[in-house]
Amino acid sequence: MSENRVELLAPAGSEEALRAAIAGGADAVYLGGQAFNARAGADNFTDAGLAAAVRYAHDRRARVYVTMNILLAEEETDAFAAFARRVYAAGADAVIVQDMGAISLLRALLPDLPVHASTQATLTGGGGARLLADMGVTRAILAREVSLAEIKETRAETDMELEVFAHGALCVCYSGQCLFSSYIGARSGNRGRCAQPCRLPYALEDEGGRDLLAGQKTGNHLLSTRDLNMLEHLPALAAAGVSALKIEGRMKRPEYVATVTRVYRKALDGETLTAEDRRGLEQIFNREFTTGYYFGGGGREIMSWQRPNNRGTRLGRVTDCARGRLGLRLETSLAPGDGIEVWTGRGRDGATVRVLFDAEGRELAAAQAGMTVWLPFAGQAGVGDRAFKTADAALLREARLSFRAGAAARPRSLFMSVSGGAGERLRLTAAEEGGVTAEVFSLSPAVPARNRPLTPEYLRRQLGRLGDTPFALAGLTARLDGDIIIPVSELNEMRRAVTARLLAAEARPAVGADEAARRLDTWRRGAGDSPAADWPPEGVGALVANAALVRPLARQGLRRLILSGEWRRFPACGPESLRELSVWCRERDIDFVWRLPRIIHAGEAAALRRRLAAMAVWPERPAIMAAGWEGLAALRETDPDWPWESDHSLPVFNNGALRLLLKMGARRVALSPELNLQQIERLAPLGRTEAVVFGDMEMMVTRVCLPAAALGCGETGERAEAGRVCAGGLYLRDRLGFRFPLETDRSCRMHLFNSRRLHLTSGLRELTAAGVAGVRLDLIRATAAQAARAAAYYLEAWERPPGAALAAGLAAAFPEGFTKGHFYRGVL
Repeated sequence: MSENRVELLAPAGSEEALRAAIAGGADAVYLGGQAFNARAGADNFTDAGLAAAVRYAHDRRARVYVTMNILLAEEETDAFAAFARRVYAAGADAVIVQDMGAISLLRALLPDLPVHASTQATLTGGGGARLLADMGVTRAILAREVSLAEIKETRAETDMELEVFAHGALCVCYSGQCLFSSYIGARSGNRGRCAQPCRLPYALEDEGGRDLLAGQKTGNHLLSTRDLNMLEHLPALAAAGVSALKIEGRMKRPEYVATVTRVYRKALDGETLTAEDRRGLEQIFNREFTTGYYFGGGGREIMSWQRPNNRGTRLGRVTDCARGRLGLRLETSLAPGDGIEVWTGRGRDGATVRVLFDAEGRELAAAQAGMTVWLPFAGQAGVGDRAFKTADAALLREARLSFRAGAAARPRSLFMSVSGGAGERLRLTAAEEGGVTAEVFSLSPAVPARNRPLTPEYLRRQLGRLGDTPFALAGLTARLDGDIIIPVSELNEMRRAVTARLLAAEARPAVGADEAARRLDTWRRGAGDSPAADWPPEGVGALVANAALVRPLARQGLRRLILSGEWRRFPACGPESLRELSVWCRERDIDFVWRLPRIIHAGEAAALRRRLAAMAVWPERPAIMAAGWEGLAALRETDPDWPWESDHSLPVFNNGALRLLLKMGARRVALSPELNLQQIERLAPLGRTEAVVFGDMEMMVTRVCLPAAALGCGETGERAEAGRVCAGGLYLRDRLGFRFPLETDRSCRMHLFNSRRLHLTSGLRELTAAGVAGVRLDLIRATAAQAARAAAYYLEAWERPPGAALAAGLAAAFPEGFTKGHFYRGVL
């Protein structure tokens, strides 16, 4: 990639979308195969289709990045490796990966295949980027939540290529950290099966079930975000040091890809954008637009609470609706084939315009702004209701024409030279601007011409017929001795052969099966143990958010306690308090761990490094649990010998990921909560893993704080309910009546928890038999009484089946009920 040119990267969820992206001017496309990619619902590409897609793109000087960005199950490792070899042989320019085990595998199997870290890896700063660069990653696709200022800081801290999203749908949760769809329906976003529960309606309630937004016109799609649109700010993104701009949309239609790519290409090339360009961008799809988090924000202005799907463009107002006809006063054009939607007090009714009439009943081919028109309509509407145009037939036709015409975007200039004389086979040499050349000869020698000899003009006309190749004839020289001729069929064959040789020169040799097997075997046998000698104790441990619970739980018998001090509803645990707890636990031979936040942005990372530097000199410093790449980088850069472990938000789904973390020095690794028992059994029984078996199941973490956006901040809001934002006691209630608790952290991020707590009433023996060294209770939201009940139950369960009284006491302490999570069912 050019150092000075910002890459425009477009989605290709299908063959037509691929053609649309390249015709629109994309420098690169990203696409997925039939497995291992995070958009399982897209058409995607077969192996043959993927190879053809790479050829098509390369012929047009576009790059192809293949998405292999799901969490990889251990039983899929061989199939993943085989697919990666096919991707490599097809000539893909890079692969996009989330799973750290997959990254490790790819670097061992195909070391010269570039790896891009997916946005699913939740990279929010330079520290994490540097850490992944050490693993061999060449590009970081940053989290959508980073700001322009944070991108600049990241750019200053790493030489790695940085990719960001410029247009399209936003996830409300940090990508890679969302378990909402997984927990409520076993459809994991980390496995490409997200059911998008964030686009469903919810109510914001207090502890007593009161709807805090009742009577307002806020809307009820409280987790639905607007669409990102950075068209007017591309120079700012380039100035921040971005290497590539990504358009979201592998699930979108090809016409969307064509329209958005074309407009962004114009903007990046410095061409003047027209009102029609901007209108087309809005018309093709929008949930209302936002600049996301790039300029700060992250409140109401980023959310689409009124509706979760395409809004279209404002069409006009209803003038009448009776007898199956709808009258509209237009604010923009309308024609048969267009889609419309009317917003009423009862909901929304849509229709496709089949026929259109003016006020006098004359049929219209099209209508313009200012006109009053009639059309057949089976829905209901009232006078004054707003109408929107959700599809523009002319725009869709124009988009289809752009990529079905078969023209190559930015054709490759080709210079040809023809030489020879009578009795000789003619030589045709073709050269590209980059210096790649190819040479062919005619099958038969040239003969003297009797009346129509070869001329430069004739040769230019015949050899310039390059059809659907990526080439355009830029120049031709002819060095012919005398008046000669060869059959036109031979000229055509020479043209075909020379272009084929130019393209074949780009082919990449495949990695043979034997060599691949040897590399995989070496990778699997690679050292995976930690040099650390300070192993945590086996048995039951607990993660708490309230420092006041550490001592009581230790006195109750827990020998391992993890403190997560990021939650606003509990008093902060400052450096001195943390040190006192660490000393107190060490004196009692209790393993005490300080858990870092899973999300750490650039400014927060600097503050964390300062705090770690101050703690590094403590003789009784606690072990550290890293919950994200940025925290792990800060820790290792402060002191590479500091005892540390990883939480499940750095997901371990396979032995490759487990070996990688242990090799890096982790003393214990928390397993992904999306693993089922059979998958856990397939992981190497290294005695260094931990599984969460009870407690609060965090489903989402978002940079937007929903209660603050809806009610106002607890410190400055005008409404009385605003004081509850940081104090807890708020819930999202879904259509089925389930209530999902909300919490906020000290960085004003919102965390959403499952409606029921995890509880493995059985299964501890199976876990220990599978090699799991410890089990954990996540007591983030628990009261002292609840924490005591949970600890009593699981301390007993670790030794023997707990009695009925303990089980009854636990159930009484948590009346909302329990779930077994994915322990028995797993995820799709």
